[in-house]
Amino acid sequence: MTNTNERRRDTRRPLHEDVQIRVIDEKIEVIARCSNISASGMLVQSPSMIKVGSQLSISLPKNENGFDADGEVIRVVKDNKHFLIAIRLTDIQQ
Repeated sequence: MTNTNERRRDTRRPLHEDVQIRVIDEKIEVIARCSNISASGMLVQSPSMIKVGSQLSISLPKNENGFDADGEVIRVVKDNKHFLIAIRLTDIQQ
């Protein structure tokens, strides 16, 4: 069944892995937990807030799903003790 309210162009798949995120213009590095991923973006759960518009360098450990990528924060929602951060992937290197 397709959700007609779906705004995404790429299907998201669950991926429960830790990712390392570095905010490019600041001296901030965070280990966040990926919730889901698609060809164009990912949703992570972070203990730290990262501002919308922040440019990121992202690294997922080099296993069968591993990659490095650049991205941009497009949405942040506070969820209990964590922040749900939606990231648009702009350059993926495998």
